[in-house]
Amino acid sequence: RAIRSTDPGRSAWWIAFRIIGAVLGAITPFIVKPGMPWPVLGVLALVGSLLSQPVISALQDWASKRAQDRRTAESSESSEIYDSLVGKELEGLRVHHSDHDDSEFLPRDAQKKLIQNIEDRTPTLIIGPSMSGKTRLVVETVRKNYPSTPVWFPKGDDDIKRLVDAAQGPGCGSIIILDDVDRFLSNQTLSLGQLNAWIREPCIVIATMMRSSYIPWRDGAKDKLPGWDVVNRFTIIQMGTLLTENEQVALSNSRYADLAAVEKVGLAPLLGGAPKVRQRLEEGREQHLWGYALVRAAADWRRAGLGPATKTQIQEVALVFKDDIAWDDPDWEEAWAWASKELNDTVSLIRQTGSREWEILDLVADEANWPLSQQTLETMAGTEHSPRQALAISLAMHTHGALDRGNPVVNQTLQEADEFLYELTIKSISDPNSFDFYIFFLTDILRNNDRAEEMYNQAIAIDPNNANTLGNYANFLWIIRRDRNRAQNMYQRAIKADPDHTYNINNFINFLGVVYLDRNRAQNMYQRA
Repeated sequence: RAIRSTDPGRSAWWIAFRIIGAVLGAITPFIVKPGMPWPVLGVLALVGSLLSQPVISALQDWASKRAQDRRTAESSESSEIYDSLVGKELEGLRVHHSDHDDSEFLPRDAQKKLIQNIEDRTPTLIIGPSMSGKTRLVVETVRKNYPSTPVWFPKGDDDIKRLVDAAQGPGCGSIIILDDVDRFLSNQTLSLGQLNAWIREPCIVIATMMRSSYIPWRDGAKDKLPGWDVVNRFTIIQMGTLLTENEQVALSNSRYADLAAVEKVGLAPLLGGAPKVRQRLEEGREQHLWGYALVRAAADWRRAGLGPATKTQIQEVALVFKDDIAWDDPDWEEAWAWASKELNDTVSLIRQTGSREWEILDLVADEANWPLSQQTLETMAGTEHSPRQALAISLAMHTHGALDRGNPVVNQTLQEADEFLYELTIKSISDPNSFDFYIFFLTDILRNNDRAEEMYNQAIAIDPNNANTLGNYANFLWIIRRDRNRAQNMYQRAIKADPDHTYNINNFINFLGVVYLDRNRAQNMYQRA
């Protein structure tokens, strides 16, 4: 498996140059003869100096710096920091294409609550099925009610990291739109510390997420996965696919009044082509088996949180389904032609998003009803992938109960994820919240409790009054270390740091009830919570 770096300063060609320089330096004394012409000697001297270790190192640094500057410039363009959203094309704002005239916006009931939250500067997360109109609602609300407010709209999965690394920001008073915010949770480029920093600036933060993606991070989830604290920092607005009674009244007075099947399908899915997509999938399941295998593989790649994929990555995962849905050898050219064909010249099951990158239509991933299998995840681990994707694969394996630590490929992926997370945590050392994810990875995935405790101690040393860190460490001391005295002390420190931190209070109540059977004190804590 090849893990390729996008930094030209880290290319393997530099090793070749160093070897050539070393060889040239070794043989020069043997090839230089008395009386050799000065021009030849000059050329040998020049080549030798250019291939010397200090010069090559300097050239590597220069290549890395130039590539970083170029990526920063590209990120500013791709992230789209707008002066206003007025007049911007919907297709450029991640709104689904339509084969109908969709220039009119049908008012939604959720709009009033969204406007109120914007006025109150309350961070808002809009949850709903794919093609329910979440992104369109945000875009139309912002450009109609806040036409002069600057807007930052990160589009690429790494745009937040790029702008933060480049010391660029949206600016005080800006609106930040995080469409499909789970993209930034999966790759750990959005932390609670970063979100809180934007809120303090102050910025208005509006996010969207598919309902299926929200399930692992919702407040009532059994396991508090990394990103749980970020998601629950938002105020939630729920949206449905079908229109409410008020919206149906507005529909009757709009240009969409004569559209058939709106009541059964919903306006946004109808405009986005959902019925055609579902019909296409059924056709593929019956007649275009390898094309359907590509679609299913791309959907699983998205569900695992890996972002866009290359054709090779999708094809390797598609081979997993050979025994289930296709038995003949694949004709990849024909399969890709079917999977990427646009329906009514608007939407395709898989679309190209970069020079080598492809991505599944989010409706397909949202409505995928098959399990994300261990074999599929292990195949992803065996494909070419980045360190950030190694982290996403590791987390997906853990979440789906498919983490086979006896598999060498899985262990290699875990090691890549560990190295990536450690480096990311150390770079963000000023933000104690950045430690939480790495500690979760160490305890729940690597099961390395000693290293986890070292990281807890580092995080607390940086910020002794961080209630999240103190509370999590108290849980660690109680549940994993079985040290009730240190756990009680840490719970008390956590609650003193933030007396209104209900999650810590609740955990302390459980601790008192189970460890000390102190029901009176537990009851007092319940009333306080």
